[in-house]
Amino acid sequence: MRFGIKTLLGVVLGYMPLFTFAQTAEVRSLGFFEGQEECVEIAELTNGGYVLAGTTNANNLWNTDVFVYTLNPDLSISWVTMLGDYGLNSANGVAVLQDGIAVLTTILSYDNAYQLRLYKLNFDGELIFTRDLGSSDWDFGKRVRAGNDGSIFLLAESYANQESGIQCLVYKLDEEGNIVWEKSLGDASNDIPADLAVDAGNNLFVLGTRMINEEGGQFQCWKFNADGSEAWYFNPGLTGSYFARAMCLYNNGVVATGHEITNQGNDKIILGVDDSGMLLWDRHYPLEGNQSLGGIAYTGDGFALAGESDTFGAGGWGVYVMKSDPNGWWNGAAVFGGAEDEKAYSLIVDSNSRILFAGETDSYGDGTRNAYLVRLPTNNVLAEYILSLEVLEQDSFTDISEKLTPPAQKFFLASQVPIIFHLYPELSQGTLLFNSQGRRVAEISDLESLEWHLQSLCSGMYFLTPISSDKTNPFRVFKP
Repeated sequence: MRFGIKTLLGVVLGYMPLFTFAQTAEVRSLGFFEGQEECVEIAELTNGGYVLAGTTNANNLWNTDVFVYTLNPDLSISWVTMLGDYGLNSANGVAVLQDGIAVLTTILSYDNAYQLRLYKLNFDGELIFTRDLGSSDWDFGKRVRAGNDGSIFLLAESYANQESGIQCLVYKLDEEGNIVWEKSLGDASNDIPADLAVDAGNNLFVLGTRMINEEGGQFQCWKFNADGSEAWYFNPGLTGSYFARAMCLYNNGVVATGHEITNQGNDKIILGVDDSGMLLWDRHYPLEGNQSLGGIAYTGDGFALAGESDTFGAGGWGVYVMKSDPNGWWNGAAVFGGAEDEKAYSLIVDSNSRILFAGETDSYGDGTRNAYLVRLPTNNVLAEYILSLEVLEQDSFTDISEKLTPPAQKFFLASQVPIIFHLYPELSQGTLLFNSQGRRVAEISDLESLEWHLQSLCSGMYFLTPISSDKTNPFRVFKP
């Protein structure tokens, strides 16, 4: 694995009318050489580090894989692994469980079917299990969340019943990935899922948009008890057309964010709902151009929000980070971005009360588009920051690419070691076996040699690569 690191110091490319001393914001651009990446979600690990999940086409220009980065508390890379099957694999969300990491993905296979897949990894990045979920029709993943009893909650957009419109598909799984209960939410309208949250009692909150037209509709929210029974349903019935994006829990209920669709563009909106499903307040922030909020987190004294704006910043889109008080009133904002486009899709407040957001950047890194991570020094948002930028590019998966020939097959070898791998034309002396972090673990000569080595290896994903001048495409090997 090779890392190229470049450091650049600069100043924030946007200002808001607030006079404070500048502080340093740590910025990371993460990606693969010549690839295009976007980070869809970030979560904090129990060791003070972070895990990020996103999508990349670095292995093959016409196919995409899911990447999972874990970062140390100082934001250096701990490990990275790739997940996926033949076709287009998209990351939808990541959650930290009691005993590992859950990654929700959507696969578009070559037979034009969309399928949900859940991966569970241990904290070293080795695969524990995969679960394929969803209806017999198209399903697109949205978010995954951890329960407090080892359970896993999933949210997806389902086209299972076209007569009833698009629906929100919700699963509760146990720690082994078995379905505890599932629900399809919605009516004859199109109901687009946005986000979900779980409280300390394993009660589930689901946010979505009940579509009125192709652009938007109304916010809607459900609360379910731990057993799956519905506690309440919320639709504020606001005047106008909206699109929901993200939600978080706080002491008095739920706060949701998204944008309002107007003649002048898209404007930010925040609304608060109490724990009985009643609207507490809604705050609208009309600004010139298009604004949207894609992530929100409770800070203890208000809410931190991040999204995109084409009004502020040097590029077409900049990341707009905002802080509000407990009632949604604005009390600080800043814009982050370079000469091109930046967007934010996820925001958290970590255990040290620091704001972090993740998304994509066109301005920083050697790729066309890279994953983007910014950590602010506190849970407040100031008018200006000094940026401490590190561009982390790597080619750890060089020459690992997809093939359009045979699909994945499952084999049970003589010792009953189960492996799933894409058919390999021949295993000869000099074939190397690498783990998902790019480290060589064995040299093999035939199928029996592969079986023998796999018996001693942890569960996870491995790569077979011939060592010769005439290299063929390596193949993935999964050991559940």
